[in-house]
Amino acid sequence: MLIGNKSDLAKKKVISTEDAMEFAKEQGLFFSEASALSEDNVETIFLRLVEEIYGVISDNR
Repeated sequence: MLIGNKSDLAKKKVISTEDAMEFAKEQGLFFSEASALSEDNVETIFLRLVEEIYGVISDNR
């Protein structure tokens, strides 16, 4: 899982969304961007994280 934070500060980005997406794809990672300030994607990402954790736990039982 690769999460870009502070997506509300797009003008201050050091790494482009496209580069991050490409890296995540190469590494087999889920990628998303989020902003706690504007609450964009925060809940969605936490839900995805819980799903991933549950999947790992379920596979190990």
